[in-house]
Amino acid sequence: MWAVATMVAALESSPIRSYRIRGREYRVKRDDLFSAYGVSGNKARKLLSLAGSPPAGPVASMGGHQSNAMVAIASLCELYYFCKPVPRWLRENPRGNYQRALALGTKMIELQPGEDPRVIAAELGATWIPQGAAYPGAEKGLKILADELDGDVVVPAGTGTTALFLARHLKNATVYAVPCATPAAGLRAQMEHLDARTGSVGRFPVILDSPRPFRFGAPNERDIAVWLELRAAGLPVDLVYAPHTWDVLLHHGLGAVYVHTGGLEGVETQLARYKRANLLPSDSALLL
Repeated sequence: MWAVATMVAALESSPIRSYRIRGREYRVKRDDLFSAYGVSGNKARKLLSLAGSPPAGPVASMGGHQSNAMVAIASLCELYYFCKPVPRWLRENPRGNYQRALALGTKMIELQPGEDPRVIAAELGATWIPQGAAYPGAEKGLKILADELDGDVVVPAGTGTTALFLARHLKNATVYAVPCATPAAGLRAQMEHLDARTGSVGRFPVILDSPRPFRFGAPNERDIAVWLELRAAGLPVDLVYAPHTWDVLLHHGLGAVYVHTGGLEGVETQLARYKRANLLPSDSALLL
């Protein structure tokens, strides 16, 4: 068990820094810069309760083969991880978060059509943590994050867990959530479900729709262009959530603080995908 006081001290060390992008100063909460109990970014926030009081037995969760949450949970607990069938090329050449999770002892369980991972997890005696750590225990660490912020913020939203709990605890400010993994209606439904499980407080972030079509995780020219622009400004970000969020943020001209949720460990595998798709600019070869 990790000492909660030690973890909180690490969480509170996350700085806010300024970056000049398109002629304007933007403030960024650099939650990616600390590492508590081997976990960084918003996953460290979400898993604070789990790290402080881990279950006696294994934990089970589900998601993609390169999930950041998968590695974070595996760093803390014995993990059964449910996923779609692993591609042959990845099985034969493990890399990225998939390789890291295996090295941590994660037991991958490939789901077959019609199988319910929660039923299988119960049969294995494992404590279930929803995909992306969208569970009530996430509130504790995210309240600490809210206490460190002052003013409006914008956050990438997968399950909407971070955005929901920030909106609940960040007083006299607006939290903007940019849907990345699901359309706005789906994101709202997920947040309403989690809100109902955690007291039905009814405080929600403002959801910012995208000005363009967006397919989660799929390499595209606009995302890599935004990613390279941020990199040139001295701001390293992930290549799944951040470029799309910044595209929306810049489109709306918001002056809100961007909450950097981490995920840099996945950049390597995403860049490889961009290279295979011939979407890397010719002058970016040194990135690989």
